[in-house]
Amino acid sequence: MVHKVFLAIFLVMTFGASIVYFFEKDQSAEHFDTIFDSIWWALVTMTTVGYGDMVPVTIGGRIVGAFIMFSGVALVSMFTATISSIYVARKIREGKGLEKINFEGHIVICGWNEYSESLLETLLSLSTIDNLKIVLINELSEDDINNVMFKHKKLEIKYVRGDFTSENILDLANVREAQTVLVTPDNSTLSTSEPDERTLLTTLTLKAMNPSVKVYAHIVNQASKGHLRRANVDDIIIRDEFTGFFLASHAANPGIPQAFSELLNYSVRMNLQRIEIPANKVGNTFGELSDYFKDAGNGILIGITSEREPVKISDVLTSDASSLDQFIERKFAESGINLEDEKGHRVEINPPNNLIIARNDVALIIGEKQN
Repeated sequence: MVHKVFLAIFLVMTFGASIVYFFEKDQSAEHFDTIFDSIWWALVTMTTVGYGDMVPVTIGGRIVGAFIMFSGVALVSMFTATISSIYVARKIREGKGLEKINFEGHIVICGWNEYSESLLETLLSLSTIDNLKIVLINELSEDDINNVMFKHKKLEIKYVRGDFTSENILDLANVREAQTVLVTPDNSTLSTSEPDERTLLTTLTLKAMNPSVKVYAHIVNQASKGHLRRANVDDIIIRDEFTGFFLASHAANPGIPQAFSELLNYSVRMNLQRIEIPANKVGNTFGELSDYFKDAGNGILIGITSEREPVKISDVLTSDASSLDQFIERKFAESGINLEDEKGHRVEINPPNNLIIARNDVALIIGEKQN
């Protein structure tokens, strides 16, 4: 529609300017010296600017000028109204979660449950990015989503409404350009599917759409862990996995559960931190790195972590599927060893002091919250 209105404006302007030039070139040559002067006059007239620097003096020129005035007002008004309606319609669709998101390097959160508010608050607390971009995919009502966005105004949040197991919905969230996707059990839908089944299907779809995206899954059932690992998920959080530990510790080791709660609470001053290791400290020992952080006042070094890629059975076996390869694969399976389960982050808490720090290692410290 916009291009049609623009074309109509262009045609009226050029056609009217040509006729006015025909009438005025002899009678008012000092103003309508060239066809370009006439086009300039037509543009100024149609947009109702009216500088008054050029005025037709012939009867024919004035008749054409009147036509250009009225048609210009109508066409320019139609043009601005069309542009405005496009933006308003886009804003309405965006508010309803129906518009494609143009974020890049963002975090996508699939699903909504009782932990989601805390998740957003923690992301804000941990992020070192000024405008952290987050896309929510769920089926909350528009009012509920507006409340969430109002409560978390410091985060740049966009919303996509729909079933996050669908490739079309994930495409609206622009997961092909996303940095990380968090898949959580969803309480915003009336779906009868098991939460972990939807998480598995979503992970498979995400990895097919963007193999490089980091996918972290929150599951309900421990038994789903193996399926998610085979779907190439980057890491898994299991709901209530440590409930038994915390309950037992309250009875047998009072103080330990409270210490964990303090370390994991990012609203307090001291907690667990992940800090990049300076390049000049790579090759040093863990003991030397510990002294460095202590002297710098960063905190107490408790361990290191680094991302690791899984060693797949296919990397060990040959490509001809020989009986020896089949025997090795069967023995792995009988032993309950799944090399592909090793994907994730290597974490070593309080390693030996003589451990050599590698290039991809990251420090884990207990220290003051970094601003």
